[in-house]
Amino acid sequence: MYITNLKWEKEWNKALILWWIHWNEKSGNIAIKKFLENINNQTITLLSWEITLISECNEKAWKENCKFIEDNLNRCFYEWQNLDSQEWIIAKKIMPFFKKPGYSLDLHSTSWESIPFLISKTKNIEFAQKLWISYIISWWNNLWISWLDWNTISYMNSKWGEGFVLESWNHDNLEWPNNAYQVLLNFLSNLWIINSNLFKKLENKTQHIKLNTAYVCKTWNFKFMLNKSKLENVSLIKSWTLIWLDWDEEIIVERDVILVMPNLAYPKKWEEVFFIWEKINN
Repeated sequence: MYITNLKWEKEWNKALILWWIHWNEKSGNIAIKKFLENINNQTITLLSWEITLISECNEKAWKENCKFIEDNLNRCFYEWQNLDSQEWIIAKKIMPFFKKPGYSLDLHSTSWESIPFLISKTKNIEFAQKLWISYIISWWNNLWISWLDWNTISYMNSKWGEGFVLESWNHDNLEWPNNAYQVLLNFLSNLWIINSNLFKKLENKTQHIKLNTAYVCKTWNFKFMLNKSKLENVSLIKSWTLIWLDWDEEIIVERDVILVMPNLAYPKKWEEVFFIWEKINN
């Protein structure tokens, strides 16, 4: 884990940028490298600010070529946890950097085909819309699964700040570093940390989506029942379609829904496998 702190004598907003929470999500690393290069060559001028950059958060997982060693690091940000797994120990080291009041941006990419989208708490939608990305998903609303809320977004919100996660595209798409870089610029320019002329609209239209249903693996014998072409993120699923078989339990949707973040990487028991959108506001 590498930590860089950039600080100006006049503090306004505090920004925390994280990337490589998961080993193969490299878009943030490319975006931050480009950002620091442009600061060094004075293409970007920093205003009144304090920025903390945390890279390669789970370095051991990166070296062993796996998403995580024992636990999903983005489910370990919980003030009162007392476990001693690799990821819980890392989370304890990172949590003190979530200062209040402040803003955090956690840079990710997906392992499946997906449009770029931003994850936000509902109360922070006003700021999220200013980043101008096509889809904004309100995260973990009324899901009643506590560990899903132990992420960087919720932890920043617990410190009276505003936290966001960017899923910049799937890993293999050549555009994802560009998306991560531009959203980073939009994020910092809206905080007046960099000049507003670096802001750029990524899409002409923004849609706000709320999630209300999460499905997790209850057994070790599970599989998706949809063909691969229908398992892309943000896929429309028609009513009465069989999505998932968990041992002998069938998950059939009773209305038209949109599938969000299907986990195709052999999810473990009690790990989330997909989410359903409750409604779409254009």
